[in-house]
Amino acid sequence: MKEKILLDKDYALVSFNAEQKLGRIIWKREPDASEYKTAYLTLLNFASAEEVRYFLSDIREQGDELPNERKWFEQELLPAVNRTGLKKAAVIYDGTFSKKYYINMIIASGKKFGVTIKVFENEEHALAWLLNATEEKKKTEKVL
Repeated sequence: MKEKILLDKDYALVSFNAEQKLGRIIWKREPDASEYKTAYLTLLNFASAEEVRYFLSDIREQGDELPNERKWFEQELLPAVNRTGLKKAAVIYDGTFSKKYYINMIIASGKKFGVTIKVFENEEHALAWLLNATEEKKKTEKVL
Protein backbone atom coordinates (compact mmCIF):
# COMPACT_ATOMS: atom_id res chain seq x y z
CA MET A 1 0.00 0.00 0.00
CA LYS A 2 1.90 3.01 -1.26
CA GLU A 3 0.63 6.39 -0.20
CA LYS A 4 1.36 9.67 -1.89
CA ILE A 5 2.24 12.33 0.68
CA LEU A 6 0.37 15.56 -0.11
CA LEU A 7 1.39 17.51 3.00
CA ASP A 8 3.69 16.63 5.89
CA LYS A 9 3.95 19.34 8.53
CA ASP A 10 4.38 19.30 12.29
CA TYR A 11 0.60 19.61 12.70
CA ALA A 12 -0.70 17.05 10.15
CA LEU A 13 0.12 14.41 7.57
CA VAL A 14 -2.14 14.43 4.50
CA SER A 15 -1.85 11.52 2.10
CA PHE A 16 -3.61 9.63 -0.67
CA ASN A 17 -3.68 5.92 -1.51
CA ALA A 18 -4.65 5.51 -5.18
CA GLU A 19 -5.33 1.77 -4.90
CA GLN A 20 -7.85 2.32 -2.11
CA LYS A 21 -9.03 5.73 -3.39
CA LEU A 22 -8.46 6.87 0.18
CA GLY A 23 -7.53 10.33 1.38
CA ARG A 24 -6.18 10.59 4.90
CA ILE A 25 -5.39 13.28 7.45
CA ILE A 26 -3.47 12.29 10.55
CA TRP A 27 -3.40 15.19 13.00
CA LYS A 28 -0.13 15.40 14.93
CA ARG A 29 -1.07 18.27 17.24
CA GLU A 30 -3.73 20.92 17.67
CA PRO A 31 -3.69 23.12 14.55
CA ASP A 32 -4.37 26.82 14.43
CA ALA A 33 -7.15 28.05 12.13
CA SER A 34 -4.90 28.40 9.10
CA GLU A 35 -3.32 24.97 9.54
CA TYR A 36 -6.74 23.35 9.99
CA LYS A 37 -7.97 24.77 6.71
CA THR A 38 -4.70 24.08 4.89
CA ALA A 39 -4.82 20.36 5.66
CA TYR A 40 -8.40 19.95 4.45
CA LEU A 41 -7.96 22.19 1.41
CA THR A 42 -4.83 20.27 0.39
CA LEU A 43 -6.86 17.07 0.25
CA LEU A 44 -9.87 18.77 -1.35
CA ASN A 45 -7.75 20.27 -4.13
CA PHE A 46 -6.21 16.88 -4.77
CA ALA A 47 -9.63 15.19 -4.71
CA SER A 48 -10.86 17.59 -7.35
CA ALA A 49 -8.36 16.09 -9.81
CA GLU A 50 -8.13 12.49 -8.53
CA GLU A 51 -10.71 9.88 -7.60
CA VAL A 52 -10.92 10.11 -3.80
CA ARG A 53 -13.92 8.07 -2.65
CA TYR A 54 -13.05 7.55 1.01
CA PHE A 55 -11.62 9.77 3.72
CA LEU A 56 -10.04 8.95 7.06
CA SER A 57 -9.24 11.56 9.70
CA ASP A 58 -7.41 10.64 12.89
CA ILE A 59 -8.21 13.45 15.32
CA ARG A 60 -6.84 11.88 18.51
CA GLU A 61 -3.98 14.40 18.65
CA GLN A 62 -5.92 17.30 17.15
CA GLY A 63 -6.83 18.94 20.45
CA ASP A 64 -10.01 20.89 21.05
CA GLU A 65 -12.00 21.90 18.03
CA LEU A 66 -12.21 25.51 16.95
CA PRO A 67 -15.89 26.55 16.63
CA ASN A 68 -15.30 28.85 13.65
CA GLU A 69 -13.41 26.13 11.81
CA ARG A 70 -16.18 23.60 12.49
CA LYS A 71 -18.64 26.05 10.91
CA TRP A 72 -16.29 26.51 7.96
CA PHE A 73 -16.04 22.72 7.64
CA GLU A 74 -19.84 22.35 7.62
CA GLN A 75 -20.76 25.36 5.48
CA GLU A 76 -17.93 25.50 2.96
CA LEU A 77 -15.86 22.34 2.93
CA LEU A 78 -18.63 19.72 2.96
CA PRO A 79 -20.50 21.20 -0.02
CA ALA A 80 -17.22 21.30 -1.96
CA VAL A 81 -16.38 17.75 -0.91
CA ASN A 82 -19.79 16.58 -2.10
CA ARG A 83 -18.90 17.69 -5.63
CA THR A 84 -15.80 15.46 -5.66
CA GLY A 85 -17.74 12.19 -5.32
CA LEU A 86 -16.60 11.30 -1.81
CA LYS A 87 -18.76 8.42 -0.53
CA LYS A 88 -17.72 7.73 3.06
CA ALA A 89 -15.60 9.28 5.78
CA ALA A 90 -14.28 7.77 8.99
CA VAL A 91 -13.11 9.65 12.06
CA ILE A 92 -10.80 8.08 14.62
CA TYR A 93 -11.03 9.70 18.02
CA ASP A 94 -10.30 8.96 21.64
CA GLY A 95 -13.85 9.20 22.93
CA THR A 96 -13.37 12.43 24.86
CA PHE A 97 -16.52 14.34 25.64
CA SER A 98 -15.16 17.61 24.26
CA LYS A 99 -14.83 16.10 20.78
CA LYS A 100 -18.14 14.23 20.83
CA TYR A 101 -20.23 17.37 20.21
CA TYR A 102 -17.92 18.42 17.36
CA ILE A 103 -18.13 15.02 15.71
CA ASN A 104 -21.92 14.78 16.05
CA MET A 105 -22.28 18.15 14.34
CA ILE A 106 -20.01 17.00 11.51
CA ILE A 107 -21.94 13.73 11.10
CA ALA A 108 -25.25 15.59 10.89
CA SER A 109 -23.85 18.01 8.33
CA GLY A 110 -22.37 15.17 6.29
CA LYS A 111 -25.82 13.62 5.90
CA LYS A 112 -27.09 16.82 4.29
CA PHE A 113 -24.44 16.50 1.61
CA GLY A 114 -24.68 12.74 1.02
CA VAL A 115 -21.48 11.81 2.86
CA THR A 116 -21.77 8.99 5.37
CA ILE A 117 -19.50 9.63 8.34
CA LYS A 118 -18.82 7.14 11.13
CA VAL A 119 -16.66 7.26 14.24
CA PHE A 120 -14.12 4.62 15.26
CA GLU A 121 -11.65 4.05 18.07
CA ASN A 122 -8.90 2.67 15.82
CA GLU A 123 -7.67 2.73 12.26
CA GLU A 124 -8.19 -0.99 11.64
CA HIS A 125 -11.96 -0.80 12.17
CA ALA A 126 -12.23 2.48 10.28
CA LEU A 127 -10.46 1.07 7.22
CA ALA A 128 -12.50 -2.13 7.34
CA TRP A 129 -15.71 -0.09 7.19
CA LEU A 130 -14.46 2.38 4.58
CA LEU A 131 -13.15 -0.23 2.20
CA ASN A 132 -16.02 -2.72 2.58
CA ALA A 133 -16.87 -3.37 -1.07
CA THR A 134 -19.88 -5.53 -0.17
CA GLU A 135 -21.55 -2.60 1.58
CA GLU A 136 -20.94 -0.34 -1.42
CA LYS A 137 -22.33 -2.97 -3.78
CA LYS A 138 -25.53 -3.26 -1.73
CA LYS A 139 -26.02 0.52 -1.83
CA THR A 140 -25.52 0.53 -5.60
CA GLU A 141 -27.94 -2.38 -6.07
CA LYS A 142 -30.62 -0.55 -4.06
CA VAL A 143 -30.25 2.52 -6.25
CA LEU A 144 -30.60 0.51 -9.47
